[in-house]
Parts: sequence; structure tokens; C-alpha cells
Amino acid sequence: MCCLVNPLQEPSKLSLCFDHFAYPVVLKLSARLNPTKTKGLRLGKWRSKKLPFAASWVDDAIKINGIWFGYGSPELLTWNEKVDLVVARLKDFGDRHISLLGKVTVINRFIYPLLWYPGTVLAAPEGFLVRLERAVFRFLWSGKTELVRRKVVYQVPRQGGLGLVHFPSKLRFLLTKCVYSAVDSRMPFVYFVRYWGGLSFRRFFPSLFSNSEPHSWRPTGAYSQMRETLRIMSTVGDVSQSSARDLYRAVFDELVGQVQPNHFASGPEVWRVVHSRSLDCRRRDLLWRIAHDAIVTNLKRLRWSLGDGICPRTRCTKWESVSHVFWQCDYVALFWEWFQVLTDRLTLCNTWAVSQDYALYGLSPPPCNTSVQDILTFVSASIKLALWRDRCNIVFRGVGRPADVVLASVRAEVKLRVESDFVRLPRSAFGRWWGPLVSVRAGRVVVNL
Repeated sequence: MCCLVNPLQEPSKLSLCFDHFAYPVVLKLSARLNPTKTKGLRLGKWRSKKLPFAASWVDDAIKINGIWFGYGSPELLTWNEKVDLVVARLKDFGDRHISLLGKVTVINRFIYPLLWYPGTVLAAPEGFLVRLERAVFRFLWSGKTELVRRKVVYQVPRQGGLGLVHFPSKLRFLLTKCVYSAVDSRMPFVYFVRYWGGLSFRRFFPSLFSNSEPHSWRPTGAYSQMRETLRIMSTVGDVSQSSARDLYRAVFDELVGQVQPNHFASGPEVWRVVHSRSLDCRRRDLLWRIAHDAIVTNLKRLRWSLGDGICPRTRCTKWESVSHVFWQCDYVALFWEWFQVLTDRLTLCNTWAVSQDYALYGLSPPPCNTSVQDILTFVSASIKLALWRDRCNIVFRGVGRPADVVLASVRAEVKLRVESDFVRLPRSAFGRWWGPLVSVRAGRVVVNL
């Protein structure tokens, strides 16, 4: 509640106003103002004055709906609290074993919403944005080396990213929203928008400026940022007619920049396989890392001047690259031979052969329907996940398993997934997903591996 009392010699009016709410019987209201839980901010000549109402009066700053208002630098105080809250929340989730996609979901749904409301009121200082981004990516990569550029992570999944929201663009967009709300509106806040930003916004919204109304020649930092955001938005056309999607994309492209395809894997076909509906987060995580060459192999460590770059498996003296781990090593031959037999049986085609492009990125798949393709994508991803787990056991624990034992674990994982879907899904949906691979006998599912 905001009370404006003038002149200063009439504090009785303020007391009368608060008494109406402290004793609502007079106004026949059910709500009641509790003086012990009420805080007030004295402005102007009211500062340091003794006021009649028994509330907690302050002269510097007061928090309203999580936003600090008052003297000094309330915007810095607000954003400092928000950044500390984000860092603490990230620390709570940091102790959990979550995949990259799971961490992106945590950030987008549980962390970033803490910033949206203050972002519509106050412009975020650049230093706080840098601190926030550093904390977010430290959580995303578990405090280790960032193996993929940040601008790539911000892209949508169909373009090779993880769909992480670029919060500087979103905060700018939310802050500029009040300008659109002020157009043709009669709300009281419109007068503030016209005074502080009318001169800056007249290029985009002529109705917000008039020489017959007072206006500021020196807009505040927030309104200067709004003007810059509107300038960026104007590159796609008339800002008053363009869709919100196009306007946000213009701001995003300006702040993040375009991403050039890498030489490892790119294109919609690769990302369609990575984000296949048949894969869980762990398998998508691994395929996404493979496509971006974000697997920490011994060859990559050698480029960092660590280790010798040789494959850790017994009797293998070749460079351990990503292609070596999942295709070229003699250890993996048994897995892809078994996969070839399974593919020939499911597709009824003996002319297609597994290639390195398919083994790594899912390119050039066999001619088959969508259901069979999803099954093969899941099985091949399970093979790569088992190979990487066994390789990590050798490196970190010094314990490796024979190829036939690891292959048996792949079969067990596929069988477990099928049996769980048999219990979880309706029979029609289960048949569409796993029909070519299974048969049902006496109410039990039999996996034909």
C-alpha cells in the first residue's frame, strides 16, 4: 500500500488512513493490518520523522514482493540476493547424479524462474549476468572443463544444442514487455513509461511520445536497455506487428550469435537420432557428447598435455579417439557383428552393412520402418553406453570385462527395458514400439535377441 500525504504538517491524515485498515470494523472489512508485521519506507522530508502509526519505519530501503526499493542501489541489492539464491539452489542439486539433459531441465524449470519476476522490474547489471552464467555452467559441467561452447549449448536440440535458456536474452525481453503493455493503455504506470522512455521509444511507438507531455532527456539504465532491445528487435520488421517468437529470436541471435557446424557431425539427421523418442536421458547424453566430440578420451587428454593418448585396453597400442572407442578398436568388433545379425533379421535386408557413420552418429540407417529404426537406435546406443562404461572401469578402477560378458549386459538392458514397457504401456502402444522384436506367449513377453 502506498500513501502520499501532503503537506508535511498533516500526519493525522496518514494515521487516519492506517487506522481504517488496523480496525476494519469501521470499513466492514474482513482483512486487518497488523502493525507488528507492517514495514514502511519514509521518503523525502518524511525521513527521520516520527510517524503516529506503530509500524516498523525505515529510511533507506524496503523489500516489496522480493524487490528492494529505496535509496542507494536497490537494484544491486536485489540482484545480489537473487544470484546468491541461485548459487545456493544449484549447490543443492549439485550433489545429485544427473545427466546433462536432466541438469538443463533443472536449470530451466527450477532455477531460472527465480529470475523472471525481478527481470520484469529491474535491468540486470552485466556483472551479475556474468556471475550467473559462470555458476550455471559450473553446475552443468560439474565444475570440470566445458567441452562444448556455451553458444552451442544455448541452441535448441534440433540445431545441436541442449535447449538451455539464454537468460540474458530472456531478461531483456521480459523487461521490454512493459513498453508493449503501455501502448494504448490507461494504467497509471503508463505515465512513467512515457516520461522516462517516450523520447527514446517514439521511433518504435509514436503514440508514447507527445511534446505536450513532460519527458526526460536522460533515461535511466533500464530504459536505455529497453531502447537497445527494441533496436535489435526492429531488424526483423515493425516491432508492433512482429510476433513475440520472431522478436525474441532476433534478441537471441544478436546476443548469442550464429553457430557454425563442426567437422565431427552436424545436420538435422544427427540430432534426430540423438533425441530419438526411444532413448532415455543417459543415452541421449552420450550420443550428444559423441556428436560434439565431447568425450574425454586419452587422445584428447594428450592434446591437453596429459597422458600418452594410447587406448587403455590390453594389447591395444592405437590412439584412443572417439572413433576408436566405439568403432575401430578390436574389442568392439563382436558388438557390431551381433548388431549386424540383429539388423538383418529385423529389416529382412542383407545388402546393408554397419558403417562408422552409423555406429557413431546414426547416419545412413538401413531401409526399414520407423518402429524398427527406433529399436535399432536404442540397441546401438546401449552398445555405446556399455562400451564407454567398461572403458571407464578400466581407466578408473583397473577392472575390465571380456567382450562377451559386456555384450550379455547389453542384452540384459534391452530385455529389461522391453519388460518394463510391457508392464507400463498399453498393449497397442507396446506393439507399435517393440512389435518387431518381441512376441507375447501366455501373457509374458519374449524378447528375440
